[in-house]
Amino acid sequence: MRNGYLDFGNCDFISEENYLKSRERCCPEFNDLLIVSVGGTIGRTSLIPEDSFFALVRSVALIKPLLINSSYLKYSMDSSLLQDSIHTRKRGGAQP
Repeated sequence: MRNGYLDFGNCDFISEENYLKSRERCCPEFNDLLIVSVGGTIGRTSLIPEDSFFALVRSVALIKPLLINSSYLKYSMDSSLLQDSIHTRKRGGAQP
């Protein structure tokens, strides 16, 4: 994720078997919200702009908004209030 959008320019590729296994675990769809949950870019968010075919790594959380507008949720997650809260509560050694 880069500044609010998905960047597929520098991706790793996995086998079809691993891809299908990943899609069983979680299936990212249009307007789902992604948030980096581990690492130096923790808290970074992106909406999925269209149905795309990709697998998620475990350092990214997938949120499927059911009762709230996806764009509003992203806007809220990007607010300084929530970003400050994320960064003051993160912990860990080499990777927060």
